[in-house]
Amino acid sequence: MTLARITICIIYSAGMALILSQVANAGTILYPPDSSMFIHSPAVVVIRGSSEDLETVQVTNSTQDGKRTQPDVNLAPAVKDIIHVTIPLERGVNNISFEVNYMDHESEQLKLSILYNPAHRKLAEVPVGFEPHIFHDGNLPASCATCHDMNIIPSETLPDTPTQSPCYPCHKRLTQRKFVHGPNAAFHCLTCHRQGSAGFKLVAQGDTLCFLCHVEEKSLFHRKFIHGPVSTGDCLVCNDEHSSDYQFMLRNKINSVCSDCHPKSGYVNHPVNRHPVSGVPDPLRPGRELSCTSCHNPHSSDVSQFMFYRSKSSFSICSECHAK
Repeated sequence: MTLARITICIIYSAGMALILSQVANAGTILYPPDSSMFIHSPAVVVIRGSSEDLETVQVTNSTQDGKRTQPDVNLAPAVKDIIHVTIPLERGVNNISFEVNYMDHESEQLKLSILYNPAHRKLAEVPVGFEPHIFHDGNLPASCATCHDMNIIPSETLPDTPTQSPCYPCHKRLTQRKFVHGPNAAFHCLTCHRQGSAGFKLVAQGDTLCFLCHVEEKSLFHRKFIHGPVSTGDCLVCNDEHSSDYQFMLRNKINSVCSDCHPKSGYVNHPVNRHPVSGVPDPLRPGRELSCTSCHNPHSSDVSQFMFYRSKSSFSICSECHAK
């Protein structure tokens, strides 16, 4: 082999080695897998950068309806070459782009598709290619153990304070809303979840789980007329199981929760023209604002149309607030 050919081979080998090195060190999304389906929002995305000088991440979300946004994300401080990005999801397909920025070299572009199919507003059809994602399935990246204790012992599941729980570092945001569910506030996660099972399955399904604690309310939910989600045990259609910024652990303001399923009810002219549905005090519930639940029981009732009050006709209920 001539000297020229040897030189060319050396240069070629060095170039390939450099390319392979760059590929090996390229940034990557450790979690979640691409084309995952989530039933909760926000999603936490774990990115491993190509070097430890990782500075920040810019996020763009393109939804299936063509909307392109830069969501208000929460960036945890980078630990070496790993950064956690908390991203609010839009219902449906989220095509998320990440621009990973470094202090001393060019930025990188990463992409991830997530389907958000919320438990309280399920999609009519799941697009092909998306699979349900369960975090605690035993197949987490080995790199998680670098910072997180992946082996929970029984004594840690009933902590004296939330910060002592092994679940707290990842799930502390669940206690940072205005109203927090009792077991969640104490981080007694195994009140509802079963340790050691794939996906941290629940100890019971549907409202059977809720009634393990809410025993006294059970009889109130099974009157003559039962609201649809209650009849099927789907408490999570209206309520958040962990925490909420809205009273009664609702997923949104009362009327907004109702209009998700009853869009034609509207916010004015119900039940008659010019009658308010919000924005004024509730005359029968001091300190509360008038809402759908001023007249309708959201769970069940012995009166048609889930009315709180018995009446001989649709309009005789008016006298409850409007004296003759």
